[in-house]
Amino acid sequence: MKEGNNILRRLSWFFALLSWLVPAGFFSWQWWQFGRTISSDTPEQFYTWLVTSLFADFTIAGGIAIIAVVLGIGALLKLSESDNYNPLLRILEIVVLAIPLLVCLFMMGTLLVHG
Repeated sequence: MKEGNNILRRLSWFFALLSWLVPAGFFSWQWWQFGRTISSDTPEQFYTWLVTSLFADFTIAGGIAIIAVVLGIGALLKLSESDNYNPLLRILEIVVLAIPLLVCLFMMGTLLVHG
């Protein structure tokens, strides 16, 4: 396996992990900074803040997940035929990398339709 391909693959998994951790940390920070004070206001103000925060968090998560998927596809395309690999497992790996993106797209659609 080529070293450059291995780096792309590791970076794709790193960004996939970030697509879960960064929005969770960002939402926690938003909650500690603003959520507690807004929750004491009217329910309309709280829900407006909540939808806006979730929209921003899912946008960030989706952007990071797109980077992870693109890096994973780039690592797959860089493999040569002489490398010993199973393309079905690598395609399954890209599907797993795309799970945060699919979750974000579903939640963004739900927020836009029902939010």
